[in-house]
Amino acid sequence: MTLNRKLLRSTRKNLSFYLTASLLTALTIMLWVGAFTVGDTLTDTYTELFDKAAVEDACFTVSQDISAEDMTALETEYGVTLERQMYINTFAADTRLRVFADTDKLNITQIIEGKPVSDENNALITYNYAKANGVNIGDDIELFGQKFNVCGYCVKPDYAEM
Repeated sequence: MTLNRKLLRSTRKNLSFYLTASLLTALTIMLWVGAFTVGDTLTDTYTELFDKAAVEDACFTVSQDISAEDMTALETEYGVTLERQMYINTFAADTRLRVFADTDKLNITQIIEGKPVSDENNALITYNYAKANGVNIGDDIELFGQKFNVCGYCVKPDYAEM
């Protein structure tokens, strides 16, 4: 009995300490769980995007074109997937752009809003570029002296972190 009374007196006397310690412990646990949950979600999202978009493992440049027959032979011999990727750097409206040709096997563009390119006068642009430059879906942009209609926003998976 005496021990129980002493325990109650001690608890009442140090109540603020126990409440503060309990609150800080609960807050730490919530922050820890939240951080790991966000980390797992980001990892899952990027893994899903990279798998769906067939992100390249490596990129190389050659001094002479490789013929389609040689590419097929290299793919067969080494068990790899090769695809020619074409792009050009240019300027438009005081911004530097990298314009990509569409790909079929590697670094497949993922549309996040809008619709796919349906004709040669359509273009997909990255969401970050669109927001930074006030370009909306349906707007026209001029590249290489030709007008293109923005049909959607996309993510180029090998540039996903930009």
